[in-house]
Amino acid sequence: MGWVAVALAVAGFVLAMRSGRERLSRRGLDVVLAATGVCAAIGGLLIVGDVDTWSWIVAPVALAVGAVAQERALFAPGGPFRT
Repeated sequence: MGWVAVALAVAGFVLAMRSGRERLSRRGLDVVLAATGVCAAIGGLLIVGDVDTWSWIVAPVALAVGAVAQERALFAPGGPFRT
């Protein structure tokens, strides 16, 4: 089950970065990327198995924020993938 969640997160991220950048608003893209981060975190926690309660809180929040921050850094006007 965890690998399925991680695979869905990767597919959602790739789809959002390839076609969603042109079709979605800035806020819409942030929501999609945050959702893929949360999905990847939950999938990773399901793979690991025996994790404590704080992991279920911190990991999804960290990956949601990290996915949005990564997109903004890479596609910023001075970033390596600017368009």
